[in-house]
Amino acid sequence: LWIQARREQPGRRALLLGLIFSQAIFALQHIPNRVAFDAWSSLGGALADLAGLLVAGLFFAGVFLRTRNLLIAVAMGGWDSGWTAYPQR
Repeated sequence: LWIQARREQPGRRALLLGLIFSQAIFALQHIPNRVAFDAWSSLGGALADLAGLLVAGLFFAGVFLRTRNLLIAVAMGGWDSGWTAYPQR
């Protein structure tokens, strides 16, 4: 996404668009997991959870961009979620 946006939008705007779109996809890919484990009690809760995932994804993308080390970003993400694929209750 970033490469495509870079062709159409120069500089930081391309990076920002790429980050937002990729992290929106990151957040949306968590929907089946949340539905399977009945993690949402309302639409508002679902939207808040997805917004939190978007913000967390942007943070971890920022960590990667700052450090250029994917292992650090992945380890921080795993540490944050308690090393589990299931939503915390």
